Amino acid sequence: MSKVAVVGCGIVGASWALVFSRAGFDVSLYDASPAAQKDTVAFVRSALSDLKAQGLAGDDPLERVMSRLATTTCLDEALAGADYVQESAPELLGSNVNSTRN
Repeated sequence: MSKVAVVGCGIVGASWALVFSRAGFDVSLYDASPAAQKDTVAFVRSALSDLKAQGLAGDDPLERVMSRLATTTCLDEALAGADYVQESAPELLGSNVNSTRN
């Protein structure tokens, strides 16, 4: 396994991106929101810096880990060549779901 697609770039998806990129996998980040993708990349960078300050970053230089992340707003592109997909999209229920309950 060499490529992971993370679908959904909230805090859960960002955390998975950190885990997979630190483990040596190329990570394709998909979210419909470019801002969420940008936040995920910033989160990973910040978390790596924090881990390094605590002596927990491992042997890979920060920039090598960061180079494993790629962002896209095209789901097909994110999934292309992925060996594993980590779905971390929010679970949003439609407003009419509760209207059928009495």
